[in-house]
Amino acid sequence: MKLGDKLEYIINIITFGKGKDISQWIAHKLGFEDCGCDDRKNWLNGITRTRTKTKQRRVSKVDKIQRN
Repeated sequence: MKLGDKLEYIINIITFGKGKDISQWIAHKLGFEDCGCDDRKNWLNGITRTRTKTKQRRVSKVDKIQRN
């Protein structure tokens, strides 16, 4: 889960799932067509690093013997 997704999740908890509706209503009252939620979410997801889980393969004794 990236930063934009986490922020959206927190906003949904605080606003009981109505965060997008509230921000759209405010944006329309201020004269904007869009609240910019999706743009902000995508931007925040873009600036965070993605964690790659690297698992080292355990080499058994049999594999070591076969390599030699």
